[in-house]
Amino acid sequence: MVLSAKHKDELNCAIADYLKSSGYIEAYNHFVQEADVPSDKANDKKFNGLLEKKWTSVLRLQKKVMDLESKVTETVKEYEGGPTKRERSSDNWIPRPPERYCLTGHRMPISRVIFHPVYNVMVSASEDGSIKVWDYESGDFERTLKGHTDAVNDIAFESSGKTLASCSSDLTIRLWDFCGVRVY
Repeated sequence: MVLSAKHKDELNCAIADYLKSSGYIEAYNHFVQEADVPSDKANDKKFNGLLEKKWTSVLRLQKKVMDLESKVTETVKEYEGGPTKRERSSDNWIPRPPERYCLTGHRMPISRVIFHPVYNVMVSASEDGSIKVWDYESGDFERTLKGHTDAVNDIAFESSGKTLASCSSDLTIRLWDFCGVRVY
């Protein structure tokens, strides 16, 4: 490692401060003499605790580097596991007709469709003010959630899927207990 003269002087002063503050007086005196640290710089307050600060910064940066290296490794594994350019074709990712199910039941345009994060159901919202729950594996209609008096603009599940939130043009936000399907 190559340090400039200024950085070398700062490092020597920080080491001298550390030795002195830690009670290693004999080592401090020997180091100051051998490193040729001027006595005015050896007692300068700006070097108090500098070595410890730099050391903790180094440790923090090492942890960040290790975290980033593990993320890179995961990303490389994920990338290498995917199809190569030769293997990729539109047949692999474009759905082919016929559709698996055609779900009908809303009386006006559908504004949003979402999948439940845990169960095999999906929920659709419509401008007719209704929210419908569907089993997407069988294509069966499960139930209608009624409560809004105008178009339902958006719906979302919280991360565990226990609560469904809906917002509407009737200026209300409704929270639905998805396990028992109650409105709050």
